Amino acid sequence: MNKGIIFVAQMSNKGNLITETYTNSIIDMCNNNKIITGFVTQKKISDDSYLYFTPGVSIQNTNDNIDQQYRTPKDAIINDNCDVIIVGRGIYSCNNYIEKAIEYKLRSYPYFIEKYT
Repeated sequence: MNKGIIFVAQMSNKGNLITETYTNSIIDMCNNNKIITGFVTQKKISDDSYLYFTPGVSIQNTNDNIDQQYRTPKDAIINDNCDVIIVGRGIYSCNNYIEKAIEYKLRSYPYFIEKYT
């Protein structure tokens, strides 16, 4: 059975403990390892053999009072070349979270089409 490992290489909040040295060591450790699927990261940090999962995505490019630094879907997908966006509070803090999840899908999908065509 093939398994995939996703390493946390960067985070989206200010003041986190992940340094550039840590990120670089994760990349070095993962190179040429067939069971590594990708990274949780703020941008593409290596080559196309990995998937890049990016947290801290919000329709509005704002920050909150809990030190989260949000980026728009376009920033995450087009500018930072990530493959999967991770949306937390932007969905679960809404009264109608299903409607909000659909909104994220509809707003993000055109950027994925642009990136992969």
